[in-house]
Amino acid sequence: MIRVSCLWTGGRIPEQNAAAQWDIRTYAGNRSQRSDPSVGVGRGDILCLGDGSYDFIIARAVVQHLNSVSRFLQSMSKLLSPGGHLLILDSKDSLIRWSPCVKAVEGLMEKLSKRQRAAGIGRGAIGAVKKQLRRNRFRVTPTDELIIPANTNRMKDRFVELFQNLEKLAKAHFGVPFDSGMKTQLEAWRRTPDSYAQLGLGTLLLRRN
Repeated sequence: MIRVSCLWTGGRIPEQNAAAQWDIRTYAGNRSQRSDPSVGVGRGDILCLGDGSYDFIIARAVVQHLNSVSRFLQSMSKLLSPGGHLLILDSKDSLIRWSPCVKAVEGLMEKLSKRQRAAGIGRGAIGAVKKQLRRNRFRVTPTDELIIPANTNRMKDRFVELFQNLEKLAKAHFGVPFDSGMKTQLEAWRRTPDSYAQLGLGTLLLRRN
């Protein structure tokens, strides 16, 4: 099994490689990384791992950063054995909720999406993949949506940290200007009794023909 996770490259994937510069973890059997010294961890080009060598690949928050979804699927098809599966987990911004509303977060997501589209990449990863399936020897098995709620103090802290970091990354990689009210609004949301937020993930399980 391979798990491929985004390292936030912040831009286009090099043309000669559809899946470069990702965090790569390869697993033998179903044992955990801690108990299995054969688990390999690295960064780089997953295509070096061998054609038709794997029966399961997980791509987490990867597709939204690619400028060629078709090339990515071709690469995954080469790595998978016939009948192997590719599980794609990626952001679904339509599922984001904040109560009370945090205007700075809404503004950040709108500006980031616009800058990403201008760079030839986008956050509508699941829809982009579905359009390319017939050309790349995959068929869809059941799909679903996952909700990640911030309904405890610990999760609220993590959400605040996440969006503060996202703002920094959006500035560094896409030139999205800082919102001076972001920190204040997030802290106010965290202190509000019964405040709530959620993120959404789209999931797509594909089977190689």
